[in-house]
Amino acid sequence: MNASDGRNHEPGAEMPFARPANSEPHLLGDALTIEEVALLLGCSPWTVRQRYLRQGLPYLQARPRGKLVFFREQVIAWIEKRQRQKGGIYR
Repeated sequence: MNASDGRNHEPGAEMPFARPANSEPHLLGDALTIEEVALLLGCSPWTVRQRYLRQGLPYLQARPRGKLVFFREQVIAWIEKRQRQKGGIYR
């Protein structure tokens, strides 16, 4: 737990950026930074960039050297697909 903000940042913990109850859901889900994707996957941003992007993790990059943007539902779908392919819980 992070003492400065009181949020739990362990892998698999509830993410700290919940959508307000009155907002419309987005088909792609919330936009995530590489740091937020790393929290969701339980790894470092370096691992996301060096390993998971090369393995097909979906992202958007508006410019050649621009910031990477991920969408929550796409990241979750990618994880579930890999679990089925690798003999995980959804097989």
